[in-house]
Amino acid sequence: MTARVRGNAATLSLIGLTLAIVIMLAIGTGKLLKSDADYQERALRVVTLRADAVRLQLDQETGLRGYIATRDASFLRPYTDALPQLDAILPQLDAASAGLGISGTSAVSAMREIHASWLNGVARPLLADHLTKQGSMALQRRGRDLIDRYRSINLQFATDLEEGIRKHARETAQTFTLLASLAGLAVLVGTVTLAYVVRNQARLASTVNRQRSFVDDLQRVYISRLEALPGTKSASAYISATLEASVGGDLFDVRRLDDEHGYLLIADVSGKGVPAAVDTAKIRFSISALARNASEDPVAILRGLNRVLNWYQSDVPRFATVFYGVLNWKTQTLRYASAGHSSVFLRRGDEVTQLAVTGPLVGIGHEVDFETRQIQLYDRDLLVLATDGLTEARGRDKSILTDEGAMQWIREAACDEPQRCVEDLLTRLRLYSHSTFRDDLALLVLQIDAAQL
Repeated sequence: MTARVRGNAATLSLIGLTLAIVIMLAIGTGKLLKSDADYQERALRVVTLRADAVRLQLDQETGLRGYIATRDASFLRPYTDALPQLDAILPQLDAASAGLGISGTSAVSAMREIHASWLNGVARPLLADHLTKQGSMALQRRGRDLIDRYRSINLQFATDLEEGIRKHARETAQTFTLLASLAGLAVLVGTVTLAYVVRNQARLASTVNRQRSFVDDLQRVYISRLEALPGTKSASAYISATLEASVGGDLFDVRRLDDEHGYLLIADVSGKGVPAAVDTAKIRFSISALARNASEDPVAILRGLNRVLNWYQSDVPRFATVFYGVLNWKTQTLRYASAGHSSVFLRRGDEVTQLAVTGPLVGIGHEVDFETRQIQLYDRDLLVLATDGLTEARGRDKSILTDEGAMQWIREAACDEPQRCVEDLLTRLRLYSHSTFRDDLALLVLQIDAAQL
């Protein structure tokens, strides 16, 4: 009896120990899951606020640049709107980054100081309009240096955030492994929980990786728009040559202006990466602001855009090809001006023609001018607007497609509907280039359709 009692006592002790371990594991797992969920929530909050800090600073810079170049007060609206928002965003970013294991606080403090210096030492004196030309140019150079520092710190902040998330993921996984090893009975619980956490961490890392660069932050706010215009059908596509970014130096825009007009825009900015994406956003914003006052005059739009781009050139000259057209859907006419942008085509039946370039690139100097052309469109006519990701695509044998090759594709493509036309052209491009894209591609197809009026 004594031996049996002792055996039962040992069994009960083992069961009790096992239950204690399981309970400890459950408590530890619960706390770790809560801590991990809190961390992910704070990290995603920081990602969002950092993107807002990029957007608002860009709104201010672009608004100031546009106003100084054109003296058009409509440019100042985003500048003034962004002032209180950025003042509120930066303290929130500071608070949200605390406790994430990154140098967020010092980075945000530096961003706040730089923004204050830019605002008080550059923007407000330039808006006061009492400077000499030399004084204005000196302030512009100082402003460029401050903005470059602001973006550099923001980008480093993003890199630190990504590394902090990876470190947190490693530490969390190690802790779960330790908890799971405490008892064989808890291995299944620990394994399932570990898989859950690893999956969530991978999802968080993927989210941050997609949003960590300025390029992706810009894409959230300045993505190309395709607004429906009466009497038309349209479709579009965008392919980035950079795997880690979904936007670059190409853009398109379709917007309604009034009861009978809308504009078509396609542009290709020189360069790659952050500078090209910033200039792309500025072009889209500037065109939108200029169109409020001179919407039906393509030449006036390109002249204004050229002034804006030349006003604040960086050490590395930046320029762009731009096509801006105003469509009157009631008369089915298109008035356009093309600043070096040759890849715009008209398909009518089985015939494809190329719309002529009417001026040089924008951003290469002040002493340039443009010409307006007008074409009559008819029902079922198809306009294909593309960037050089189409016309300069390279085949497997390194041959270049060229404008003539693109026209042949458009002639042969199934283009009874804009969406089918886009899909057909992209299929041909992937087959031709073996799905290797050396340049970004923006593609816009618009069809005249009287039935839509």
